[in-house]
Order: sequence, then structure tokens, then C-alpha cells
Amino acid sequence: MSTHANHLAVLATLTEHLITFDLPCPIASTAVHHELTGQSVTIQLSCRALPGLATALLEWADTLTNVAAEAWRTPSGDSVHLTVAGHLANGTPVQVYGGLSHKVQVFGPYLEPGEHHSIPLGLLRQWADLDSFRESA
Repeated sequence: MSTHANHLAVLATLTEHLITFDLPCPIASTAVHHELTGQSVTIQLSCRALPGLATALLEWADTLTNVAAEAWRTPSGDSVHLTVAGHLANGTPVQVYGGLSHKVQVFGPYLEPGEHHSIPLGLLRQWADLDSFRESA
């Protein structure tokens, strides 16, 4: 199968995934990458608030297999990307992420510029619940 046909097959799988699952937060961009080992998909979400992004990432995580989460502080230090990575139904690797401003009170001082840290999905759940915490306070 040609690279073009592979890209189309991956996009068809992604389209089917998006139709099957009612996922929140609009997609800002999608990229299909060709690697020596196959295809992968990167999806950037347009969520701008931590609770909304965390909720969206958790909902994506529920639709993927072999899920892991990570926080990455950009080299400039002013923002943090939160990512869930896993696989679509056909085994295609996918990364879903969104970026937020770095706030020490949220992300702590331990995440140095340029560093990547694995994070538990439970931490995303805590961040997703921040809105309900504020409403009950």
C-alpha cells in the first residue's frame, strides 16, 4: 500500500473513531505522520482551561488502548502541554494534547523548562474536578 493510501486509511479510522465517540473540545489540528514503523496521528485540542482540557483528555483516554499521560513544559518555560497517548482500534498510535500557561501553583516548580513527566490519569481527574471544587466552595 502506498504512503498516500496509508494516510487515507489512517484518516478513515480516525474519522470512524470521531463518529463513534462523542468527544468534547474541538480539535485545533490533526497530523498524520509517516514513520519507518508505520503511521501515527497527533491531535491538538483547542481547550484553554485546565479543567476542560483534563476532561477532554480523559474522555479521549477512555476511547483508546494502552493509554499513558504526560506533562511537558516547553523549553521557554511559559507553557505546559498535557498529553494522552494510546492506540486507535486498528492499532494506530495516537497522541492527543493541549497546551496551557505554566502556573507554579498548579504544576509545581518541579517541572523544569524542557522536562517531560509521566503523570497518572488520576491527576487528570483531579484537574478535571477543579471546576466542581470551585463551585462547591
